[in-house]
Amino acid sequence: MNLKNISLNLYSFGYSAGFVKDPNRVQKVLGIDELVQLAKQYGLGGVEFPFDHFYDLGHIEQGIHKIKEIQEKGLSVFIDLEKTSTVYISQLLPHLSALDIHVVRIKMDQIGQTIYGGNRYSSETFSEAVKQFKQTLIDLVPALEEFGITLAIENHQDFHSTELVEISNNISPERVGVTWDVGNSISMVDNPNSFYSKTKNIIRNVHLKDYMVHSSLEGVELVRCPLGDGYVDYKSVLEKLSKNQNIVNMSIELGAQNPRECRIKNNAYWLGLSEIPVDKDSYLDFVNQHVVPESHTTLRSRHLTEEDIIKGELQDLERSVQNLKRILGELNG
Repeated sequence: MNLKNISLNLYSFGYSAGFVKDPNRVQKVLGIDELVQLAKQYGLGGVEFPFDHFYDLGHIEQGIHKIKEIQEKGLSVFIDLEKTSTVYISQLLPHLSALDIHVVRIKMDQIGQTIYGGNRYSSETFSEAVKQFKQTLIDLVPALEEFGITLAIENHQDFHSTELVEISNNISPERVGVTWDVGNSISMVDNPNSFYSKTKNIIRNVHLKDYMVHSSLEGVELVRCPLGDGYVDYKSVLEKLSKNQNIVNMSIELGAQNPRECRIKNNAYWLGLSEIPVDKDSYLDFVNQHVVPESHTTLRSRHLTEEDIIKGELQDLERSVQNLKRILGELNG
């Protein structure tokens, strides 16, 4: 494995790419073309970006042209979808196989405010959202079969590994897989080892993310940091991934600018997960082993200027690539 096996994910640039809204912003938003330039600059093999963020239902063909343009530059393209829409996906699928795209990342559409940190107890509509999501996947299976496409559900700090396996097994193991966000493992009573051991046969896409783990009033906060500087043992993770033939894409995805709090000191947190067979004691032991003093905060929480935040996101990428080179060098002997 080397850097050419790894892509660059647009979500790494929460502020630069405009996902974090700033009414006072003056700097140009980092888009797909800039993402491509950065991937080539750092010797990465491809890019990953949310296709429907840029191309709505009426502009799918324009997006397909952009993918072809990127591929002609020698980079792979992996696409994400922000919304799991039967109408949109049905229109998109016929274009993908010709582009040699056979896996697409999705996440569950939540009802109301998005849940992070596994805090499912805070949403009265979570169960209904899961029900609707599963039905959408069931409705899409015939088209997925027709065009040979697999949808890979991200563990978006909402689903436990056991639940993702059940969804895949119950709907279609061939057409419903997993996007493993490595950093997110800890957010839902898992760790990278336990998550991988349960889902390794259905992982199709991987987001290489890391977090610093800090204590908070109600639990722990997951704070953005470069890959290799946080709680994830990336030497162990990459060694596993290098042997998994089911995975079609891996991308660097640096964490969000807003810390994600897991309210694991709140009893309601555990009640919200009562239907999942979790090993609470092992999980808490793992978390406690990886909590570090709060000496690191996100770029935005430091009240930096717009220019400094954008510069900082690029510095996070540079350090991540440096760390990956070192780790891959150790693995490759």
